[in-house]
Amino acid sequence: MNNLKKLLLAIIMLSFACGIDFFSCDEVKNDDYTKAKINTPTNDYQVAVEIYSLGGITGCTTASISINDEAVTDAELIINEVTIECDTLSEYSPMYFDTSTAISYLEHTEYEMEIRHNGETIATGNAIVPSTPEITNLTAPYTHELDKSLTVEWTKIEDATAIEFYIYQDFGDENEIDTILSPLKTSITVPASFFNGVGDYYISIVAYNGLNADMDLDDYVDNDGNFTKSINMSGAAGIFTVMNMYPADEDFLIQIVDEESLKKPIQSTKPARDFREILKSRHQRQQHRFGF
Repeated sequence: MNNLKKLLLAIIMLSFACGIDFFSCDEVKNDDYTKAKINTPTNDYQVAVEIYSLGGITGCTTASISINDEAVTDAELIINEVTIECDTLSEYSPMYFDTSTAISYLEHTEYEMEIRHNGETIATGNAIVPSTPEITNLTAPYTHELDKSLTVEWTKIEDATAIEFYIYQDFGDENEIDTILSPLKTSITVPASFFNGVGDYYISIVAYNGLNADMDLDDYVDNDGNFTKSINMSGAAGIFTVMNMYPADEDFLIQIVDEESLKKPIQSTKPARDFREILKSRHQRQQHRFGF
């Protein structure tokens, strides 16, 4: 499998390794956006289209298109009548990549996606930007005591089909919790045993539209890493999904301290990330987990 396919498949499969909810349907348009629909492919193309909204404000669109394990660089990817070109200079080239202001990444923006190649429509789909899963009971940077549990609460999310909660430490041995939750959830409690070392911990919450919390994507991918179903779209095999990522620039800082330093002021030293760094970091996490 080429690097681009590995990247996009890795990002998509990052945390969806729980349960299965498989059903067939003939109609892909999903006006209420409460459940990602799954279709049988009608052509030989492989497509992965992902729209990233950063805090419901700015964002980017990425996609890969291939057929018979060969990248397609001359297709027309159209999102809400905006055509996105293939970026042949991308680190994971060739990737269709767009950060222009022509596409809105605001909350509740609805998308109509179409891909054309050689004069034919090869994929279509609909999705929406979920509302932002903003943390409400903590303020970053947040000081928390060693070996104490922590409850994280966020706003009720609209238009989401799943929520990803991710917390990790930024020092020493790797330590992380990465879990997929129902879109109805508005809180999670991190156990005291997780905070077993003094230092910086970071939280990221992602609201998804186009993937279901009870899906296991392994059931929709063959041994060569090719999609076998059309997830949230019709035509080509693959997936069309939208993610609203919170926080927008750098992950939410929790500093775990001992009793003596509990009242000392803290500041985040982590720089803001651009879109490509976000994609790369998610890919690296997936490499560690699955060995891609």
